[in-house]
Amino acid sequence: VLPIVSSFVVEAHAARGNRLTKGGAPLGVVLRSLADQASVATSRGQILDYGNGAYEASYTLRIAGPFEVALVLAGEELVMKVSISHLPYSAD
Repeated sequence: VLPIVSSFVVEAHAARGNRLTKGGAPLGVVLRSLADQASVATSRGQILDYGNGAYEASYTLRIAGPFEVALVLAGEELVMKVSISHLPYSAD
């Protein structure tokens, strides 16, 4: 049943792979509907900064269908993107 709130945790690492132990990164999360390529529906999620290099990204699915979730750092989308699908659920 929509809407559905979902989240995931990201641990930040430096360029050499060392885990960062401070927060404050300008991180964001973007959710895009892939169902209608003509009018790409986009919404922004929320980021909770734990202050120790870990961030919780959350977003709300308001319509059924395939989506793409992308992290944004300092205004630029990171290479990692995750495609997810939410199909309508029937309790029948």
